[in-house]
Amino acid sequence: MKVEPQQVLHRGETIVSLDVLPEYSRPVVTKRPAERHSAARVLDALETEYASALALADVGGVRRVLGRQSIAGQPVLILEHVDGQTLREHVASNDPDLRARLEIAVQ
Repeated sequence: MKVEPQQVLHRGETIVSLDVLPEYSRPVVTKRPAERHSAARVLDALETEYASALALADVGGVRRVLGRQSIAGQPVLILEHVDGQTLREHVASNDPDLRARLEIAVQ
């Protein structure tokens, strides 16, 4: 798979990108604040996500956190890239009925 540097997957209070970083042999997902001087709650949310991902490292189906670092002066989470569809893409392309949506929610 060819990945362009910083292929943005989601933009909100944080930017989630598919990136190629020299220290990793495969593309990774990076998550960083959207604003250079982000609110404390955005930074706290990144720290909480990092701690939660570490705590769930042995649970199947949970994206692994590979690390965190500072890139261009911003805190960045480095996450495992999992090929596939996001839940939003799956729902949009399959238009599941209520029963199927509930089954997804239970999973």
